[in-house]
Amino acid sequence: MSSEQDDRKGVQAVDKALSLLTCFSEDRQKLHLKDFAAETGLYKSTILRLLDSLIRGGMVIRTADDAYMLGPQIFYLGGIYRAAFDMETTVKPLIHSLGEKLTESLIFYVRVGDERVCLYRHNSKMPLRHHIEIGTRHHLNAGGSAAHILRAWSEPDNPDGEDTRQRGYATSTGERLPGLSSISTGLFSLSGRFLGALVISGASERFDDDERKKALRTILPDIPKFGVTVPTTLVL
Repeated sequence: MSSEQDDRKGVQAVDKALSLLTCFSEDRQKLHLKDFAAETGLYKSTILRLLDSLIRGGMVIRTADDAYMLGPQIFYLGGIYRAAFDMETTVKPLIHSLGEKLTESLIFYVRVGDERVCLYRHNSKMPLRHHIEIGTRHHLNAGGSAAHILRAWSEPDNPDGEDTRQRGYATSTGERLPGLSSISTGLFSLSGRFLGALVISGASERFDDDERKKALRTILPDIPKFGVTVPTTLVL
């Protein structure tokens, strides 16, 4: 069999497996073999082989009464999709819109393992500025106000973050880079899920403590308009 035929056969198998997953609905959360056969027109022997693969992948589980239900991997992937959707439809426009109101750079970081990753940013137009590119990574141990926020809310049982959680924001001057100051707070979905750290960052010579708090106060009233919230403890 040629490589092209192998590829086609593989794609057909994936298509058939996906057709089984689409048989589920809110009204049909538990299905039996005969249900899949009636819905897809596939042979029961083929359906069983596909279900075995889906079970191994956590996409489907088999119940005690020989029925099938969607598995935990579907829930996990749904969470990833929901988080990505939240970011694209809320945080991304927030950064671009509110960044225009500020003199300094507005950045959004998420935690990936032990690193913080820049997901969105609106760089300052000042000649001396904190310029950062999307995808930039820094280890959380490198410090910075964003690192304090990410640790405080992604490690809710860690007592080291209690002060940050009580304040609702964190500040930093020269902690990661000399001459760089920032103020950060957390962003949350309306359901209360922690999304990441919202950071305003600029040159320390003009971005002192008063200016940092003033900058954050400037954008705070508009944040809820984008379908996200900040910590309820935040008071500047």
